[in-house]
Amino acid sequence: MSGQLPPHPRPTQGTIYEDLGAFFPRIDLEEPVVQYTVENPSMSSNNGDNGPRTFWKSLGLIARERRRQQEISSPVDYRYTQLWGYRIEEVTTAGTGSLVPVATPNPEPHDGRNSAKWVKGELIGRGTYGRTYIALNATRGELIAVKQIELPQTNGQDNSPQHQLARSFNRESETLKDLEHTNIVKYLGFEMKPSVYIDIFMEYVPGGSVGSYTQRYGRFHDCVTKSFTAQILSALEYLHSKGIRNRDLRGDNILVDGFGTCKISDYGISYWTDTNSNLQGNSAFVGLPGSLFWTAPETFVSPGEIPGFKPEIWSVGCVAIEMWTGSRPWAEEEMVAVMFKVRKLLNNGLAPSLPEDVHISEEAEDFRQKCFKRNPQERPSAEVLRRHPYLTLPPDWRFNGFV
Repeated sequence: MSGQLPPHPRPTQGTIYEDLGAFFPRIDLEEPVVQYTVENPSMSSNNGDNGPRTFWKSLGLIARERRRQQEISSPVDYRYTQLWGYRIEEVTTAGTGSLVPVATPNPEPHDGRNSAKWVKGELIGRGTYGRTYIALNATRGELIAVKQIELPQTNGQDNSPQHQLARSFNRESETLKDLEHTNIVKYLGFEMKPSVYIDIFMEYVPGGSVGSYTQRYGRFHDCVTKSFTAQILSALEYLHSKGIRNRDLRGDNILVDGFGTCKISDYGISYWTDTNSNLQGNSAFVGLPGSLFWTAPETFVSPGEIPGFKPEIWSVGCVAIEMWTGSRPWAEEEMVAVMFKVRKLLNNGLAPSLPEDVHISEEAEDFRQKCFKRNPQERPSAEVLRRHPYLTLPPDWRFNGFV
């Protein structure tokens, strides 16, 4: 299983907790490795010593205790899993009776911050910006996700996109750590291992993505498309209110749990690619090669004059096409052909079309046309578009599947 993507959607937290060893196969889960000190023990020891007492727990026991707490007070409250401000250490068990830091070249000296320890589990995702793993907070037992982005060897030069990403996350951490919305993946912390990895910690979201589910099921039921689109727009409305743009909105970056709740992921990374002055313009497409199919034409044609948040409305229309058709926008075109088309878009009015065998309602067509207005200033905001009549659901509708 290690190093390969799972063949099915991400498992639920309950499934992981019930078979923890399968998801953390390189960790001895039953070795007592975490030390706890109780200042005022409830029971006196036999020798009359009522002072502080030390206990040792295994990672398996800590995880089981956390699981029992979550069963009583679900859903998971990630406010107490924040890692911002801590010195974050990846650790493992090594038969020594304690947690051992994972060895890294040229480790930084301890800077006095309190440390938060975590262990890495199995691979659950792979994308443009690295790999995502299941992880376990070694102190509190919560399941989280960590995206690891490899840092290239620079021989003293640190102008690579990955190093710029690290600096940007440090700079924008005060913004990212306070973001809280049902339909965005919450960032929990960030740490850089010099010359090795950037570790970005996030809430763990079970299930799959809009992109993976369209590949698996094809076209979505229209009510599912309405529900998901409304949730995406709600998330964008929130992010826009915080001044955050998302230049990588596509089906693969929209996670869906088993209850039909959508969460936009990687918005912090796409925010960085948009705000970093050294990566403006066409170079953004070098870092995000697959995103072109979802990208508004003005972003490509006039990279230095991106008009606010309106390019994301175009991307919303592209995600809707994914759900209406079961395929990515411009499905009949290769990337080079799309690049030529978007260059001509502002003159010719081209936009991703629907296959002849796909029929949508008049309200859906009106929604599509509003997303693909040639002039970005004529596209509605996320707040306005969220109230479009097409997105109205029957009052008794409940999510129970994709098709």
